[in-house]
Amino acid sequence: MRSDSPTEDEIALANMHTLSSYHAMYFPRGFEETYRRGLLLDTGEEVARWQTTLRYYVGKMSALGSGRRLLLKNPGYTAQIGAIRALWPDARFVHIYRNPYVVFESTRRALRTVLRELALQSHEHVPIDEVVLEVYPRMMSRLLEEVDRLPSRAIVHVGFEELERNPLGQLERIYRSIQLGNYAAARPRIEAYLQSIHDYRKSTYAFSKESVGRVTERWQPFVTRFGYHPPDLERCAA
Repeated sequence: MRSDSPTEDEIALANMHTLSSYHAMYFPRGFEETYRRGLLLDTGEEVARWQTTLRYYVGKMSALGSGRRLLLKNPGYTAQIGAIRALWPDARFVHIYRNPYVVFESTRRALRTVLRELALQSHEHVPIDEVVLEVYPRMMSRLLEEVDRLPSRAIVHVGFEELERNPLGQLERIYRSIQLGNYAAARPRIEAYLQSIHDYRKSTYAFSKESVGRVTERWQPFVTRFGYHPPDLERCAA
């Protein structure tokens, strides 16, 4: 990963302050508290500190980009739309939602991998599954509460699977929905990028009866809200 790679802002923000979920992965002795705090920012003091760092970071990126519109990519912003809008009232948001059953499997795999690679302390004690099951609905509830206050031109919701099936069509919809500008001018570069990753193969997941049952029990409102269904375990096993 290079310093100019288009990766998540959270890597930079974690180097600038301690209010980041990444610190839970670097120092997992206090994983549960640090992970929750970094993603949820439950106190006014934490929100204010986070906003100060984000404003400084965005200011630096804006200067480097010569004032061009910035695109920030960070799943950690899911629960912080209100705090971001307080800084930039005209901010626009793209919410890419995904099958919660896949989100659970993907998140716990990612946490296990990152802990194995980056943890500076022992991490065998970390209850990864329980933390993921608890934090996701809190983040999504916060998101849905905040987006109800947004004007329609400020946010667009995109299904991950639809984006995957029809990236050009969905990107055109995003441009149009939140008024990002001239999609036709951007399309050739988008097509070139898609061609550069045409042979990418994403991860696959094996669903267990236990994990499907836990997600159904704890995340059912979001499964229903986004129009998903439990995976067919017999087909998965086959």
